Amino acid sequence: MVGGVAFTHTFVLPYRSSVRHFELSLLLVLLQGTTRAQADNYPNGSTVANFATLGTDGTFYSLHDITASGKVVVLDFFFYDCEPCQAYAPFFSELYETYGCNGGGLFCLSVNAGIDTDEQAEQFAQDFGGDFAHPPAIGINGGPITDAFGVFAFPTMCVIDVDNTMLNNALWPTSFADLVAEIPDNGTAIPMSCTLGIPPTRPGPDVRITPSITSGRIDLLIDLSHSVDLRTVVTDQLGRSVLAMAHGRVPAGRSTYGTDLGELGQGSYFVRVFGDGKCVASSRVTVAH
Repeated sequence: MVGGVAFTHTFVLPYRSSVRHFELSLLLVLLQGTTRAQADNYPNGSTVANFATLGTDGTFYSLHDITASGKVVVLDFFFYDCEPCQAYAPFFSELYETYGCNGGGLFCLSVNAGIDTDEQAEQFAQDFGGDFAHPPAIGINGGPITDAFGVFAFPTMCVIDVDNTMLNNALWPTSFADLVAEIPDNGTAIPMSCTLGIPPTRPGPDVRITPSITSGRIDLLIDLSHSVDLRTVVTDQLGRSVLAMAHGRVPAGRSTYGTDLGELGQGSYFVRVFGDGKCVASSRVTVAH
């Protein structure tokens, strides 16, 4: 019983795209009533593969980058019209705020099933997350991640340790305390103010990646106040590196550097530009030959 509403089972997603409507609808009819909320592809104790994608606000998220920084990751798979997701959203928002708004040793990330727009995915927390700070969300880009984790019932929450081990692939909270109980005692994931542990924003190099759709070439439009060591890394939608190139030391001032993606297959990729080891620009680029 949550908020006066009883749920007898999880909400099973009817479909994720019109192309896959029949296939998924048939599968989920067979699963209805038997599917439990869990990440089927990652049993507890298994190693979770990386994913890398853009969030609703354009921020680049890489699972292995987050865990490598010493953070335990809690994922919440959801979609807007899922009533159990709506009921449990305040618990996840409270967890996010209680543990420092991702500034400490715990990183909370909402992952949409990929059927909602980015605007709907952001609005979900506003409408149902309660009077707490709201965790960042991956919107329409969450579909491939949902598939990779094998999530068919919602909400599915899971906890991933700093070594990328799946600690709990079927976290089903009935209270905020249930979520807190699943946070490992590693000495870093501790309650803290949202204002603590978040480094101040520093102005960085101005780098733009253009165009967003290309048959091969993309350009890096660079405006630097000082010289930096520049490199570009291209990953697919699951975070696998498919191309990396070093541009060397780039002098201060304005310049343009071209990168050829022509040898990559058609599809969407994530392009990240690093200056002196820090990500200074990221963008999703579609290769269409």
